[in-house]
Amino acid sequence: MPGLADVLGGLIGQIDRGRSQADLASVEVANVYRNHPLLRAFPVPKIRLDQLELDLKLAFASPPAGRGIFTPQARARVLDRISTLLRELPEAEPDLRELLRPERPDRPESPGPGPDRPERPETERRAVELDPEQVWGPGRDDAQRRIGDVLPTGVEADAVSLAAAASTIVRGALLGSVVRQEAQVPIARVRAFIARQADEFEDRLREQLRVILEEEIARERPGDGGLEVMITAEELHALPPDKVTSVRLTLRESDREWTSIEEAEGQVTDRLVPH
Repeated sequence: MPGLADVLGGLIGQIDRGRSQADLASVEVANVYRNHPLLRAFPVPKIRLDQLELDLKLAFASPPAGRGIFTPQARARVLDRISTLLRELPEAEPDLRELLRPERPDRPESPGPGPDRPERPETERRAVELDPEQVWGPGRDDAQRRIGDVLPTGVEADAVSLAAAASTIVRGALLGSVVRQEAQVPIARVRAFIARQADEFEDRLREQLRVILEEEIARERPGDGGLEVMITAEELHALPPDKVTSVRLTLRESDREWTSIEEAEGQVTDRLVPH
């Protein structure tokens, strides 16, 4: 959808280009008059537009939330914030923290120490639990790398669709982490999470990712607000009459001519100055 500045600039530019083409045609007519034995006695015709008024119908349209050019700077900020979000997930999500809590079966109880049975070290007598970071860390790093692969650069991006793709990646990486043999997460706990909490977890994560993406995309929008307009007959016909407005443009012709100006140092430069 074009911006208001693009429409006005393009319109004025086309009028200037039309004036230029008319001047070129005038040169051809002037040459014909000069070389014709009868016409050379007549003045060369030239049409001049002192003032041009145009009524332009259009409708202002706000850009959809979460859409905009995804610059390299925005992409870097998004990846940094996603890294923080993924690192803090186990603490922020109680269900996830419980899922990532590993469970390693302890060795069977053995008779106490005796003459032929020295006392077992403390680390062997207790079940060993890995930190959630050790379970989620590899999957988290893989998820962040894959999210980086799907984030575009230098093109228009939609925060909603990107957030949906990223949340799906995180969910897959999470489940891949907990089913690893090294994680020692009971399969019953994994199944319960998938059946009861996985969809809600992904929904919450998708919303958090959408907010991050929309905020960073919005930071890259022009400071003028990026006024977008609808101007085609098809677009305006589909709108209620009260949504369509008119803009009256009054354009006045102002000629310029090349003039040679001598600077103080003696250097001569050519400039366009009002005629």
